[in-house]
Amino acid sequence: MIGSNIDDNKYWNDFYRKNHGDLSSHTLFAEYIFDHWIHRQRTVLDCGCGNGRDSLYFGKKGLDVTGVDASKAAIGQIKNDVLNCKFICGDFVNGLNIYEQRYDICYSRFTIHAISLEQELALLRNVHTNLNRNGLFCIEVRSIHDELYGKGEWAGKDSFIYNGHYRRFIKMEELLIRLMDAGFGIKYAEENTGFAPFEDTDPYIIRVVACR
Repeated sequence: MIGSNIDDNKYWNDFYRKNHGDLSSHTLFAEYIFDHWIHRQRTVLDCGCGNGRDSLYFGKKGLDVTGVDASKAAIGQIKNDVLNCKFICGDFVNGLNIYEQRYDICYSRFTIHAISLEQELALLRNVHTNLNRNGLFCIEVRSIHDELYGKGEWAGKDSFIYNGHYRRFIKMEELLIRLMDAGFGIKYAEENTGFAPFEDTDPYIIRVVACR
């Protein structure tokens, strides 16, 4: 799940070759967004969709979904004729074939912390331009209070390479300012545990719903 400047493609290709995952098991964030925020919205752009499990969840709920990921191994696991979904192997930050249409929702789970600040700013601009009026930008991302913060090789402000994987940990207040500077209004923002428990970990996670 990566854009263009940080070259983490080898990591993610290796990851998805080894971890096919359960495509029938969506995330808690996808369920939260569908249950609480989706009303008349029909079209979804899933930025950094990985193996597509949340895209497929939205598709099963009747939404039209475009899932994008730079990992060929991840996209290669997904059948491209499933439900209401189509999948693109490409750059979700600047890919021209991605931003040729408008969307009601841009969904970004665990992707913004995998790209540089420069890429994030470009993503915010592109999403704002290509969301329909009153469209939603739904974000879940790792916080600076994550237990992995500071581990590994320093790679820039709040950024580290740990176990061969780049992560940029996010300060919620700074993310909200960047969203507002890009023209978004903030509908909801919370930082807490319990959002993305995995095995024996329960990290601090930021959730944001912004509106165009």
